[in-house]
Amino acid sequence: MERPSNDYSSSHLTNRALFNESQISKPRDKIEAIFQIIKDMKGKDNGLATVQSPEVLIDRLSVKHKIWQIKTNLLPLILSQSSSHVSIKQATSGTNGCYFVKYNFENQKIEGVFKPINETEKTRAGIPENEQAVREYLGYMLSQYLTAHLIRNNIRINIQNFGVPPTSIASFDKISFSSEEGQIGSFQKYKEGVPLTDLPEIKLQNISRDELMKMLVMDIIMLNTDRHLGNAFLAPKDSIILIDQGSTFPGLASLKKGNTHDNLGFEWMFINFTQDKIPPAWQELILSIPPKELYTTLVEKLEELQSIYPDTPSLTIGGNVLFNSLVSLTFLQHWVKNVGQQLPSRELLRCFIPETIPYIYAVKKDSSKEITMLQEQSVHNFNRDRNSLANNLDTDMQEGKSGYFTTNPIFLSLVKDAYKDFENALALKNSEPINVQMFLKNWDVAEQTIMKRVIGLTFKETNLLAREYFSHK
Repeated sequence: MERPSNDYSSSHLTNRALFNESQISKPRDKIEAIFQIIKDMKGKDNGLATVQSPEVLIDRLSVKHKIWQIKTNLLPLILSQSSSHVSIKQATSGTNGCYFVKYNFENQKIEGVFKPINETEKTRAGIPENEQAVREYLGYMLSQYLTAHLIRNNIRINIQNFGVPPTSIASFDKISFSSEEGQIGSFQKYKEGVPLTDLPEIKLQNISRDELMKMLVMDIIMLNTDRHLGNAFLAPKDSIILIDQGSTFPGLASLKKGNTHDNLGFEWMFINFTQDKIPPAWQELILSIPPKELYTTLVEKLEELQSIYPDTPSLTIGGNVLFNSLVSLTFLQHWVKNVGQQLPSRELLRCFIPETIPYIYAVKKDSSKEITMLQEQSVHNFNRDRNSLANNLDTDMQEGKSGYFTTNPIFLSLVKDAYKDFENALALKNSEPINVQMFLKNWDVAEQTIMKRVIGLTFKETNLLAREYFSHK
């Protein structure tokens, strides 16, 4: 069966193909001509607003992407004119370079957020320096893919898209950011919205379940290490907008236990919708995602970027990163298939983050040592860590002392073991890095090693503790 076309997200579109540049010499005239083309594209798109066929809906998805790509390619020409109609403001929050770029002249508008590659001062563990821009772009590509997949399969879920605003890779010459040299980075369409963290509690808890579920699916597949309620917005029409995908698709270092900033950032997990089971339509969607098609699409988008920017190595990621994401998608599908109809999604999420178990020490009159757990069930539900727990406490036991013990999440053990199996199966020498092409070339091996590890999971180790833990939240 032929793989569906994913032209909705082509990166090859250039403004040179829109008209004969030799016939238009003045920059202002070129700008006018391109905005007229955009206006015509929008007019045709609006004329199809009432048509609900999958083909038309996917075509409209493509048009929105192409319009943003055209605007991205046009912006350097606008900036070169030093127009008084352009404003560039640096964000006052955050540790990395982020600029709000706005052009507004006679109903010609471009408004977006530019994040240069070379202004990345701080990244999370497992996210290499200067590789956040490509992750912003991949997050958008994932959002586009899932939206098209939802439309193509006619699954009854009430969302317009998967939340990531149009995002491109932009290349600007000498402009007024913080560098006199040209800059490359991600450029994302600016969207109005209220951060979820600023919403009243009653408003937060009443957001559409479908809108919240798309955040759950996106963040699990991307393994988002930085999702908090400040980078998910509620738009005026009550749809959720997802920004800041720069800390997604992490390496193993971001999945290891430790400080909270080095773990997956599922801050939305305490919103009420996770107390319920994953809705049937969402179970259908999750189980229908074809992993090989998805990751082949993402690799194709990376290869497109490499062909456009061959001298920018930071516009790619390692094959191990996509392997981690594949483990996460496979785990999600396995969980839905086996226990999704019985258990709330909060128990799924507990499989991804470290479990902190409180304890106290006590000494009996006969001087024998005893561990009294504040939550007695915890030890029984974490037998896989029981030996290390006992050894940890035994080395430092004092009468009346209390503290916390952090366990490894099931997912971390799974992804580490599966990747080790994958490396062994490929017989790599001297820890040879796996690029995205090698990952795809050895797809069958990757899929088999992951399934071998996943298929034995029963989830009995976390369910009771999850209920105990969340009942107090």
